[in-house]
Amino acid sequence: MNLKHIPMDGPQNFRDLGGFLNRDGRMVAWNRLYRADGLSALSERDEALLRKLNIRTIVDLRGTSEQKAMPDRVPEGVRYCACPMMEEDPAAPDQAARSFAMSLKVGYLKMIQENPDRVGRAANAVMEGLEQGAVVFHCTAGKDRTGVLAAVLLLLLNVAEGDIVADYQVSYTYNANGVNRMIERIPELKAYLLQAGEDSMLHSNPKNIRAVLEILNAENIAAWLERAGVRRERQDRFRQIMLEG
Repeated sequence: MNLKHIPMDGPQNFRDLGGFLNRDGRMVAWNRLYRADGLSALSERDEALLRKLNIRTIVDLRGTSEQKAMPDRVPEGVRYCACPMMEEDPAAPDQAARSFAMSLKVGYLKMIQENPDRVGRAANAVMEGLEQGAVVFHCTAGKDRTGVLAAVLLLLLNVAEGDIVADYQVSYTYNANGVNRMIERIPELKAYLLQAGEDSMLHSNPKNIRAVLEILNAENIAAWLERAGVRRERQDRFRQIMLEG
C-alpha cells in the first residue's frame, strides 16, 4: 500500500515523501524517502514497520543536545547519521527552539542563508542512504528543519510549489496528537502560544516555507546545492532513484 501518512505508536508525523506528480509529469517514487518527527519513542511495532518499509538509514537533523536528551531508537541494521541543520552554541543548547519561538521564518532563512553547508551535509546523507534502501530524515516535530530539507529535496525533483507548501502545512494537523500536545502543557509557553496564534512555533503557516522557496527559486536549485557541497553527479543520481516515468 502507498500511504502518505503512516500511523505509528510513537511518531505522529511520519510520512512518505512520494506520490507527487512533478512539473515534467514524472511521479516522485513511493516507499523510498520518508520525513518524520522524533524517533525516540518507537514501539516494537514501529520498529517492525521500519523494517517492513526497508528503511536502512535514519538522518537526524536535531542538535547534539536534543540527540542526547531524546536519543533515537535505532533498529538493528539501520545506519544512523547525525546531521544538525542549525549551528549550535554549547552555551545555549536550546538555541534552535528559541530561534523558532521568536520567528519560524527567520529560523528557516538562517538555515539556507547562513548554514547552507549543513543543509548540504544532510542532503548528502539522504542521497547516499538511498543507495542502500529507504531513508527517513527527521527533527523533533518533523516540521521545521525537516520541512526545510523536504522543500529543498522536492524542489530538486521539480515538484510544484503548491505541493511543497501543502506537504509543509499538514504537519500542524498530525502534530496535534504528538509534539504540539506536549508543548501546550508547558505553563511558561501558554501565554506565548495564545499571543502568537497561527504564527506560533506549533503551526505550519504557509508563508514561512514560501519564504524559503522564494530564496531558492531566485536561483537554480542544483547550483545552490552544489555550492552547499552536493555534487551534480549525486543530485542526478538522486533524481534517478526518486523519479518514475
